[in-house]
Amino acid sequence: MHDIIDNIEKLTLFPCGVTEFKPSLFPVLSGVYLFLNGKKEVLYVGKALSLRTRIASYFAKNTSEKVAQLRAQARFVTYIPTDSDFTALLVE
Repeated sequence: MHDIIDNIEKLTLFPCGVTEFKPSLFPVLSGVYLFLNGKKEVLYVGKALSLRTRIASYFAKNTSEKVAQLRAQARFVTYIPTDSDFTALLVE
């Protein structure tokens, strides 16, 4: 994971403001996703069977207070696709 964090600049960063978020930019693949603050520091890391569906769930109208706080702090979201859910678990 340290390699990923050290090379965060090499990942494509997507703005994640509510008005800027576009689910179609994310693949329907398994992988790991990262929410980053304005300084590009990792706020949260998660894994998903479908990156598109999972990341989109953070932008649903009815989310928990924890998710709302994460959204308020996050400025970017990025992802690392993997071959399987198991690989995503290892990367996470």
